[in-house]
Amino acid sequence: MHPHRLRIAFGNACRLPQRVLRTLGECWQKTRKFKHRATSIIHVKTVRSIVAEKGLEISTLAVVDVRGRTGYAINTQQTIDSDNDETSRIVQYIQQIRDNQSALQMLRVTHLVADGYYSKSSFIDAVTSCGFQYVGKLRRDANLWWPYNGQQNKRGRKRKYGDKVDINDDISQWHECYTEDDGTRVYSAQMHSKFLKRCINVVLMRRTDQDNKQRQAILFSTDTKLDAKKIVD
Repeated sequence: MHPHRLRIAFGNACRLPQRVLRTLGECWQKTRKFKHRATSIIHVKTVRSIVAEKGLEISTLAVVDVRGRTGYAINTQQTIDSDNDETSRIVQYIQQIRDNQSALQMLRVTHLVADGYYSKSSFIDAVTSCGFQYVGKLRRDANLWWPYNGQQNKRGRKRKYGDKVDINDDISQWHECYTEDDGTRVYSAQMHSKFLKRCINVVLMRRTDQDNKQRQAILFSTDTKLDAKKIVD
């Protein structure tokens, strides 16, 4: 497995029944949805059970060979229940990343990719503090702002934020990157995220269905130089 072909997968497997937990490889093969495209970015995917029932719940960290479309689990741990369930889980996921930081760096891992559940400031701050970039998904009502490009005052703090971003409004300020085979148009732009307190690379995927309904998804990365196509992949 060549190190330049690796991605990383971090996931929360919800309520897996004992009969499903045979091997991590089998779980991954049932749930992965990777496209056959070669990149050097790390990919994080949430691993979920096809048959969910109350019982064992695990969190899995795995490295993915994108060309081979194969996931290699490097760490799995059981999620521990607590009174504040959501906060406790995020803390556990952060600790799992930190515990495996050296192993991931040895594999030349640079980016961590996860679904929208992990797009929380505490988790992303922890990921970047470990030396990794993050790729994830945002809510449609995410608090995003255009950078301010006007004239600055000579005194005082420089103005950082311009207008608030309205995803459903005019997208003329976005850069149109490409169109996928199914008609999905992909746009990108650099914006400020107030809840992350940083500038991020935002990708908008938009498609109009046959019933004339508009579907869209918002992806992002803390890596402002990452190509939009790699973020989508």
